[in-house]
Amino acid sequence: MSGSKGNGDLREAITKWSQGVEEKTKKRPERKEVFLNTSEIPIERLYSPLDLEDANYMSEVGLPGQYPFTRGVQPTMYRGRYWTMRQYAGFASAEESNKRYRFLLEQGQTGLSVAFDLPTQIGFDSDDEMAIGEVGKVGVAIDSLKDMETLFDQIPLDKVSTSMTINAPAAILLAMYIAVAEEQGGQKARSLSPHFTGQLGHPEGLGPDEAHAGKALHPETLAFHVRRGQKGLGEPNLQLLEGVTPEEAAAVGSRLHQGISCGSFPLGQR
Repeated sequence: MSGSKGNGDLREAITKWSQGVEEKTKKRPERKEVFLNTSEIPIERLYSPLDLEDANYMSEVGLPGQYPFTRGVQPTMYRGRYWTMRQYAGFASAEESNKRYRFLLEQGQTGLSVAFDLPTQIGFDSDDEMAIGEVGKVGVAIDSLKDMETLFDQIPLDKVSTSMTINAPAAILLAMYIAVAEEQGGQKARSLSPHFTGQLGHPEGLGPDEAHAGKALHPETLAFHVRRGQKGLGEPNLQLLEGVTPEEAAAVGSRLHQGISCGSFPLGQR
């Protein structure tokens, strides 16, 4: 089918089909008058090339690996390599969690997802009285840079990407992560993704200097939208960044795989 004749034939066929459907639904109606997707956009019964007659293909669909990324963030997607597989893990001490991470990587896991204990997530040291009974229970306890060094001992951060689920102390944990990467001598800490009770993603191949834009995202704003059931985060807003120029944000943002999470549960990541 091509050209105006093809579209005309299609339009005629769809008109006849629609008339037939209307007759059938008189006897057996559809379950709902209007079907909506999760964004409350109506879903039509049928879509065809006629719905794209007035569309600008490059601006609305585009090519794989290019804006607006409707066909994937990588040019070849999973034809190049599989998605990163990571088990959410972390418990007890940094040393014990490190053994677990190395075991998982040896079994074929391709990335890490760090679970922190509750005191770490809310900024308490393990010896704080408020941390009694919670240290190392639902994740690993990280109190210092030494702990972070132990956590990633013998794990090359230029080859293994890391996702971190962390709340208020995200900037501190991120700084520790960068310091460990620099200490290892690697210039490519590939993944910097603490989920500030809200979001980040993981930049592929970002060096420590490029990563600082990540820590400037506002956890409070993101958490408000995610946890209170808002319909979306709205248009991009540079006011969400502090101390980062638009040029720096664009340079890093173009390499971030965005994801949104509520607590420890990603809603749309990777």
